[in-house]
Amino acid sequence: MSVEIYGVEESSKKFRCIAVSGENTFNTVWQRVIDDLELRLIGNGVWLYQRDLPDILEEFAQVKAYVMQDESISPNCREDIAEHIDEILSVLESKWSEVADAERLWMG
Repeated sequence: MSVEIYGVEESSKKFRCIAVSGENTFNTVWQRVIDDLELRLIGNGVWLYQRDLPDILEEFAQVKAYVMQDESISPNCREDIAEHIDEILSVLESKWSEVADAERLWMG
């Protein structure tokens, strides 16, 4: 299984899915980082709201910065997470604007 950002409602079904992480890596690395940083908008099994987009992007950037400094995470894993976050940061806003009626997306 994997964690992705995608549309599930009629207004967001045309949203092109964005991969976030494999579920095991999300549960063992991402979730620890999200908890350590006390992030409130991103996670596995959460709604992402369009109105919060700038803050959502900032939370992803915080995860990347944390992961890149955490030497307890293997270099390959750090690089993989950074690449996924770079992709999210570069395309989430534009992909979301393509489905302007979508007020929320699912991250899970």
